Parts: sequence; structure tokens; C-alpha cells
Amino acid sequence: MKTILLAALATVFALHTRAQITFQQGYYIDDSGARVDCLIKNMDWDSNPSGFQYKMSDTSEPLLATIDQVEEFGIGTGIVYKRCSVNIDRSSEKMEEITYNRHPVFNKELLFLKVLVVGKATLYSYKGPETRRYFYGMADSIVHQLIYKKFRAPNGMILINEAYKQQLLNELNCKNSSSGEIQGLEYSRTSLVKFFSKYNECSGSVSRVVAEDKKKDRFRLALRPGLNYSTFEINKSDFSGPIKFEPQTGLRLGLEFEFSFSNNKWAVVIEPTYQYFKSSPEATSVQGTTDYKSIELPLGVRYYIYLQSEAKLFINAFAVLDYSFNSSLTSGNGQVYDVSSKPTAALGAGYARKRFSLEVRHLFGRDILNEYDFIPSTYKTTSLILGYRLNRTK
Repeated sequence: MKTILLAALATVFALHTRAQITFQQGYYIDDSGARVDCLIKNMDWDSNPSGFQYKMSDTSEPLLATIDQVEEFGIGTGIVYKRCSVNIDRSSEKMEEITYNRHPVFNKELLFLKVLVVGKATLYSYKGPETRRYFYGMADSIVHQLIYKKFRAPNGMILINEAYKQQLLNELNCKNSSSGEIQGLEYSRTSLVKFFSKYNECSGSVSRVVAEDKKKDRFRLALRPGLNYSTFEINKSDFSGPIKFEPQTGLRLGLEFEFSFSNNKWAVVIEPTYQYFKSSPEATSVQGTTDYKSIELPLGVRYYIYLQSEAKLFINAFAVLDYSFNSSLTSGNGQVYDVSSKPTAALGAGYARKRFSLEVRHLFGRDILNEYDFIPSTYKTTSLILGYRLNRTK
């Protein structure tokens, strides 16, 4: 089983390395202020980029745009980066590198800042290696960093310079914001987005949260009914030699929990599934019945290949645990054998669009008479699975 699972995982990763990341609809604004609509390669940047690849059409060759050439670029409706010349403090927050200097150490840099909130007050973020900073700008004014810095006190205790609270109190203090509210404000994306949105509304400005919250998109819940075509064979037994049972087509019902990451290209999948198989031997001269009910628990990874905004292909690789209940095999002489199985592996591939998906999956052979070394058996299933996503995601 380990060999099968390793081969399945190797197949998924090989396809990942060969598959091209989809270019998504976007735009950029060049140094002259001209807007260019194009397709931009969404790399789901963990750190703010200094450039990006783009294409003018699906069939054209990719080109490279750098921060020196572009004032702003965006992808879809949830990703916007704006070029800004800012003073940024990159002081380390590693315990061994925190200094006794409470003041930020600024350096002038040209950066693509991610736009989080647009309005009278605009909120930006920057993430680099071991650095996360937030910035703000009022109308067309200079963009400033919201100051937050850890430092050591003379006695070695770690303290925090939270000067960003005074900055907000001085410049973004509206009638619906109290000093107590600002003093309790965390230096985090969620807290700052809420605060800037509230300030813009209070100031009579149209406020728009630009950056998508990917955490909302990472969890998907789906119903997964389908059909199983199952075969069962006893390879050697105390019955009368190898026995093949009649193949059966039956219903399966699953509930899928999917946790996606890497710009929704990868996902971890858990899919508890009820399945049922009941059959008799093909040979009429052999008597016996297999009555097998279980909850399968596939645990695995999924990779998506995007075709367009709402259509995609996907492939799966699973390790499959199995928990049988009220199951038995009865021989012709009335001997009853308990059914229990070993873990196995499965591979699947399918197509998804909006809330619906269709998948073909093959479960490799497993021994469902695991307790009896003298009765080796093989149970296999090929499934056609229809998926319907219950929660809305992008």
C-alpha cells in the first residue's frame, strides 16, 4: 500500500511541476499613467512582489514588468498593488536580534504596497522576509508607515513601541472613534481594515475594502453522492479455491471537507463516505454471501488546473482508511467471517465549475478479510462522483 500511495503522490507532484499557473484577467498602469488591460500571472505572493509576468492575450508570449515601469497593477477584483516610495523600518522581531533602540530605523525604498482599503484614508500592507508592516495615506498625501516596533528595555524585557496608535489618533480621529478604541487597536490586518473602513464612513467618504480575505476561500464543504462499481475476489480460501463474486453497482454518499492553499491551487481533502456492497459468488456451484458496509475515510491532496475563472480540472491522491460495521462473509457451510480491512490508496481526476464537480476515482485493491491470513482477498472500486459545494467561495 505504501508503494501505491507514494506513486500516487509522485504523480500529483509531477503534474504540479509541469502544470502552468493560469494567467488571470488584470491590468497595470505604466509610468505615463496609461492603463493596460492584460492577463497577469497570479503567483499568490507571500511577500510583496517587485515585478510580475503578464500576457496581452492567451496565445501571446509572457512579458516581464518591473516596479520601475509600473505605477499600479491589479488582478481580478481582490488584488491591487501600488508603487510607493516610502520610509520603511525593517527591524527584526527575532528574539536574538531585537535591539535596545525603541525608535524605528527608516530606509527609503520603492515598493509595491498591497492596497487593503481605499477611501479618504487608504490602508496598505507590506510583507517581506520576517517583516510585516502597514502603511496609510490621506487623499493624495505621502504614504507613511504605521509604527510598530519591538525593543528591549534596559532590564532585557521585550517592550513594544506602538506609536501607530498616536498616528491614528492624530490623523484619523473621527467622531465615532474614541481614544480608548484606538488604544485597544491591534496591529493586524483585520483590526486595521475595520478601523479604516469605519473612519472613511464616518468622514463621509466612499470606503472600499480591496484585498480579498483568502481565509474565507480556503474552506469548502461539499456533498459527494455517486455510484460505485465494485469487485470482490477471494484469492485462496478454505472454500473451494479462488472465488470471484458478482460485480455490483451501488450508491455511495460522502461529505467532503476541503482546505485550500497556494492561491487555491492545492487543497487538503477529507471525505468520510458511506459505501455498501452485497454479492454472491459468480459460480453457481459455490455458495456464500458477502455483506459489506463501511465508512471510508479518504485523506489526501488535490491539485487544481484552472481553465478559466469558473472552470477547472483537478487530480487527487488519497490514503483511504476504512471502518466496517455490521459486515460479514458467510460461506456455503454457514461459517461466518468478520469483515475488516487494511488501508489502501486511491487516485481520482475530475472537472469542476461553480458549485458542481464530477470526478472519476479508482480505489486500489484492499483486503477486507484482514483478520484471516489464510483467506487473502481483494476488493476494488471505481467511482463516479457528483459534487455539490454547500458554501460559497471564489
